[in-house]
Amino acid sequence: MKLNVVPARMGAVWVRLSLQAFFRRPLATVWVCFSSLMPVVLIASALPAVLGGVLISILLPAITLGLMIATAQIVRPGKPTPAAQAFITALQALRTSVKPLAILGGGYVVTTFVIVSLPAVLDGGTVMRMFLLGQLPASLEVTRGVRYLAALGLTLFLWLLNLLVFGYAAALAHWCNMLPAKSVFFGFMACIRNIKALTVYGLLWLGVNLVLSAILFMLISVIMTALPGSAGGGRSPLIGVLMLADALVFCSMFFSSIWFTFRDSFSAT
Repeated sequence: MKLNVVPARMGAVWVRLSLQAFFRRPLATVWVCFSSLMPVVLIASALPAVLGGVLISILLPAITLGLMIATAQIVRPGKPTPAAQAFITALQALRTSVKPLAILGGGYVVTTFVIVSLPAVLDGGTVMRMFLLGQLPASLEVTRGVRYLAALGLTLFLWLLNLLVFGYAAALAHWCNMLPAKSVFFGFMACIRNIKALTVYGLLWLGVNLVLSAILFMLISVIMTALPGSAGGGRSPLIGVLMLADALVFCSMFFSSIWFTFRDSFSAT
């Protein structure tokens, strides 16, 4: 497996390819993402915040690999692969890599804890408590502070790199039979060598998320206006559905894009 160094503009290409794949087959993309993430999220939500976060973190490298495999099936040229078939193919592939994926999951938990804890030197631990314990900032004034915003931005950027490192590691362990430590090393080197492209990639996904959030806010405003006061008893379910749809659309597009970053960052020798 050869590591490719790509120009910064590839970050925009990866986002564009993901958006094109989503709009070409939106239902298939969302269905695969929903089927992969929702069972884990439901189980984690029934646990204490810390345990739920640990469960999701342990399984995230495997989930990322599964979504990469499914995306590769969905976007390949020729006759479209049914979403259910792509999902089953991904599950079957994951069964062959249980041990390395379990080891990578443990490593991801440790590195995620370190990443979330590091920015505490900037904001006194507000972002760390939000991610680890689910505690919201004490006031809106805190969220407008430079230290909080710097800590949040650093945490999100390092989290993205960490997700890609272990996503690549899971793919290398599965497709190239690399040992977990070696696959993490090559995943880390891929992110470092292509940091410019990944920075563009991360910033564009932040922009996409802001656009989706703005659309969500407008739809919620319409619902609040159309169902005012006592007549708005049905507002909460509608708003809940919209928020879930927004999260699913973004997650579907984002996780499918990881396949494109991996495909262009590595090539067979």
